[in-house]
Amino acid sequence: MKTVAYAHFEERIPHGNAQIAFPSPVTLLPLWEWDDPRWLPGRAGEFFRGLPDQAMIKLVPLAPLFSCPGNTVLFAEEQPPRSILFLLEGKVKLSMNSVEGRRLILGIVGPGEILGLASAVSGSPWNVTAETQLPCVIGAIQRQSFLDFLLSYPLACQNVARQLSLDSRRNCDQLRTVGLAWTAAARLARLLLEWCGEGRQTERGIRFLCPLTHEEIGEHIGVSRETVTRTLHGFRNRKLVEQRGSALFVSNLRGLEIYAHATFPDPLRSLTPIGHLPPKPWPSPSHAPPASIPPARSEPAAGQRLA
Repeated sequence: MKTVAYAHFEERIPHGNAQIAFPSPVTLLPLWEWDDPRWLPGRAGEFFRGLPDQAMIKLVPLAPLFSCPGNTVLFAEEQPPRSILFLLEGKVKLSMNSVEGRRLILGIVGPGEILGLASAVSGSPWNVTAETQLPCVIGAIQRQSFLDFLLSYPLACQNVARQLSLDSRRNCDQLRTVGLAWTAAARLARLLLEWCGEGRQTERGIRFLCPLTHEEIGEHIGVSRETVTRTLHGFRNRKLVEQRGSALFVSNLRGLEIYAHATFPDPLRSLTPIGHLPPKPWPSPSHAPPASIPPARSEPAAGQRLA
């Protein structure tokens, strides 16, 4: 069983010449100039689109950099949003949890993502949990400093609005997969197609690394681990995908798209695309009606009782 550590960014942000010590897996990195190359991966995100150098000169000193190991909870649901986190390196898993212990994984985000943006703008508690999958480099800026920065640069406000719109679109796509896809095969196919966008073309097909275990995939699409294993086995038997360790090859992209757009609710047909189902035979013109047709019953005579 993996060990999960909890990060505490606020207690490790320097205050003047002093730094408050606090048990935390995050490590404060040395401060560089505003053109720190460690910010380059993050500047590919929507928030940094078109921002002038003057904005970066003001932003970078407000956001010290931290390194975090894998399996570190950056923040959890219902916590107050004290900081904004810029993901510069690594991958972070976003999830929601119920009081019964069930978990829904919303997605895996990479460099350029701003974590906790919606809660920081609204001031409401975090509605998701963010956990690092790989070692990460993160820039942390206090919430009020970030809001003051937005007031100074209207273009940054526009970029925040665009980023929130993209986040809303991503959440709607997740709801469409979990709530409107009838079969586990359709849900899994949509997830694999999403991962294909980050893969590369090879002789065997589109290759990408599977970032989740079968249990985590089930938490992503709302099915059990056993269902994921069985459905993925069916995809392999039908030559749709091929697995080599943690790498997946999608060799039949068109076939996977057929599964992703299947809408029939019959769970017994979860591995049969609707386009491949045999058509129902039409009745022959010479087809005779059944020989034994019950005769019409006549009306009972007056005073006669029905049998």
